[in-house]
Formats: sequence, structure tokens, C-alpha cells
Amino acid sequence: MSKKYFFSALSVPVYGLLYLFTILMILLGLPFMFSRKELIVRAMMRFWAKGIFILMGRKISVIR
Repeated sequence: MSKKYFFSALSVPVYGLLYLFTILMILLGLPFMFSRKELIVRAMMRFWAKGIFILMGRKISVIR
């Protein structure tokens, strides 16, 4: 099995996991968005941003 095929096959479940994580964060954040809880929404956005890169296995600093 070539490396290219392996990474292509591995990317499908990884992207599925990333999309699932994003959908869950949106659904959890909707009540806070409508009730205008800005601090909670910002904290959830930071958690989402950091979580995405942890799930991808990459390191990045999130700017406020």
C-alpha cells in the first residue's frame, strides 16, 4: 500500500470527525447565541478552534 493511498483513506474519517465536532459545537452554542451570552460563545469558539487543531494533530496558537 502506498503512502499516498494510506493518507487519502485516512483523511475521510478525520474530516468526518472534524465536521462532527463542528456540528456539535454549533448545536451546543446556539442557545447561548440567541440569549446573547457573548463570553460563553467566545469561550466556545476558542475551545472549538483549539480542539480542531488538536484533532488534526497540528499545533497553532489561537489569537484573541
